Amino acid sequence: MMVTRALIPMWCNAMPTSRDRRTGHLSGLKGNVIVLGATASLTYFAESMAYPYELLYLQALGAPALAIGLLGSLASSLVLVSRLLGAYAADSRGRKEVAVLATFGVALSYSVIAAAPCWWLAAVGVALVGAFSSLSLPALQALTADSAASGRRGLAYALVDTLPAALSVFAPISAALLVERSGLVQGVRLVYALGALLALSAGLVRALWLEETLVRAPEPPSLSARLVSSVKGAIATPKGVQAPLLPLAVALVVNSFEESMFRFMPLYVVGVAGIGETEWALLSSIFFAVPLVAGIPLGLLVDSIGRRRSMLLAYALWVPATIYFVQCRSTLEMALAFTAFSLGASLFNPAYQAMLADLAPREARGRVMGAVGALRLLASIPASALAGLLYSEGPAYPFLLAAILGAANTAVVALLVEEPSTHRE
Repeated sequence: MMVTRALIPMWCNAMPTSRDRRTGHLSGLKGNVIVLGATASLTYFAESMAYPYELLYLQALGAPALAIGLLGSLASSLVLVSRLLGAYAADSRGRKEVAVLATFGVALSYSVIAAAPCWWLAAVGVALVGAFSSLSLPALQALTADSAASGRRGLAYALVDTLPAALSVFAPISAALLVERSGLVQGVRLVYALGALLALSAGLVRALWLEETLVRAPEPPSLSARLVSSVKGAIATPKGVQAPLLPLAVALVVNSFEESMFRFMPLYVVGVAGIGETEWALLSSIFFAVPLVAGIPLGLLVDSIGRRRSMLLAYALWVPATIYFVQCRSTLEMALAFTAFSLGASLFNPAYQAMLADLAPREARGRVMGAVGALRLLASIPASALAGLLYSEGPAYPFLLAAILGAANTAVVALLVEEPSTHRE
């Protein structure tokens, strides 16, 4: 389902004490959440402009559906390596440094896509965007977790997701205007050029105003040693959290496989359901409008009813909506399906992120989140290729498989995933 797809040296010299957390440190952490939400507004706006047209752009440049699926698998492999490195770096180099540098990398990658003369070079740029975004993700997740009290993490993640949605609602509409005025290819080039400027701005703001929450660990002496240490550190999840994490990790891996089936949603909506390119862009703004309205209330609901129940409720929305989506042939029908997808994502995302934070100690949180993210990426490597093959055989097949997997994952969450008995700071 559409779980909406989702870095400068340290200023801080010591970990916060208990007294810090009760007094002045809370103020600094609150500022971190605001900075993360504000800068995510810029990067999400860029992503939200590009998302409706990414596959249509590659297709217009000559990429076939099967090649798009295989490229998705290759991109996932690159993202996996970045996630492993980013996870360990978040706990060693520091969250802020990783977040800032990776954001600048995203800006550079957008520039490559905007200037690409052929589909394969544009695809390289898309893969680099994913790689740099993945590099930053464990650091950004850890910063958010570090910056919220344990009982309010669901709300904190919802805030970081919801603040960006305020602007992202208008992103697909803005992209549609550019495409309508300049044509598909030239219009999308302008979209990615604007995205590069937005990502550059986000990187500068993060460099200036984010506050580090972790002490830098000693670095290995050489680049090769640093690479080996990064991979080992990322996969060495502390033993004490391995057992309770296993069922959750299984559920998240299956969820990732499902998400890969939806890679071809734009091609299905435009090419099979017969929705126009402009209407598709307007429909995609639902993915940002719904979290804007419902994100904070649903984040509070996650903290109220629990992480596990929130995940189950998300699947209760997703599975029927996926079956309905395959049958949709009008803009109104698509709008209903997209609303259900977005409501489910607004529950599932803060729920699973908060549960990961609850299960992981602060000093290993970046590695835990990165390790789980790496498993999800491993699942997406064969899934993307399979989605391309299935779509080539029958456009509805990937989505029907996603519905079957969603039903199975509902059982996994209901029977195996347990609500954490305590919430870690």
